[in-house]
Amino acid sequence: MHLDWDAGQFDCDPDQVLTVDPLEDAGALTDACEWLTGILADGRVLSIEVQRLARREQISLTTLRRAKTKLGVTATHEGMGTGSVWFWSLPGEAT
Repeated sequence: MHLDWDAGQFDCDPDQVLTVDPLEDAGALTDACEWLTGILADGRVLSIEVQRLARREQISLTTLRRAKTKLGVTATHEGMGTGSVWFWSLPGEAT
């Protein structure tokens, strides 16, 4: 695998990306699961909105996706073409 890393393009260096503290990682996943459960508690939410809110809370996209999988969050697609959207909801929620 080859990775091009331009200086100034990212807020971290390659070593920081490749090094994960298992305890910190587990805590981040737990926090993300709790956060995502709260966001989806009142029903489905546009996936793009969930991702925007996660960024604001400094939850990485990778951690958010892992939380989504762990919780069994359902992704539902509506529409066709450029007007189509994805919604996320907790398991068992009506779509």
